[in-house]
Amino acid sequence: MQSLETVHIESSRLVLRPVALEDTPDIFREFNTKVTRFLRSKPCRTLKQTENKVRHFILGQIKGTDLHLTILNRQNLEFIGMCEVHQVDTRVPAVGIWLKKSAHGSGLGREAIHTLKIWIDQNFDYDYLIYPVDRKNIPSRKIPEGLGGYIARAYQERNAAGYILNLLEYRIEQSSGNGLNPRSKNSGVSLKCKP
Repeated sequence: MQSLETVHIESSRLVLRPVALEDTPDIFREFNTKVTRFLRSKPCRTLKQTENKVRHFILGQIKGTDLHLTILNRQNLEFIGMCEVHQVDTRVPAVGIWLKKSAHGSGLGREAIHTLKIWIDQNFDYDYLIYPVDRKNIPSRKIPEGLGGYIARAYQERNAAGYILNLLEYRIEQSSGNGLNPRSKNSGVSLKCKP
C-alpha cells in the first residue's frame, strides 16, 4: 500500500493531494458557517486552532488511519475544499467532503468523491464505505447515490455547533475490477494517479 502522505490523484478538473500546513489559511477562511450547517464539526475560531487541526490530520496520515485530501482546481491549483477517508485501516472506512461555498453546485463534490472512490477501490480491500449525510442536504445525498450507495440506517446526532442532524448513513460497496459499482451510474470520471 502507498503511504498516505504521498497520495496524488487527478481527475479531469481536480487534484486531490494530502492536506499540508500551507492549506491552513484557505481552510480557516473557507470552512465557515455557510458550509458547516449539515456537517458534524464547526469552524475553528482562530488560525492557530485550524493549524492544530491540520497537524492532527497530518498525524492520522502518518499513522495510516485517516486520509485528508485537499481538493484543488487542476488548472490553477485554486483551493476548492477537502475530502477524507476515516478509518482506512478498517473494513468499513467512512468518506466525507466539504467544498467552499463558491464551489457549491458545480459538480466538483461529486467528481472528487467519485475519483476518491476509484482510488480507494484500487488500493484497499474493504467491506463497504459509509457516507453519512443529513437528510436535508440533497446535493450531498446525490454523491453516494451516484455511486450505487444505499441507505443502511437513519439516526440523529447533535453536531459541534449544537444543531440536530438527521443523518442517513449510505453504504457504498466495493467496485468490481472495472472501477464501477454495479449499482452506480457511470461517473464519467477518469483517474490519473502519481506514485
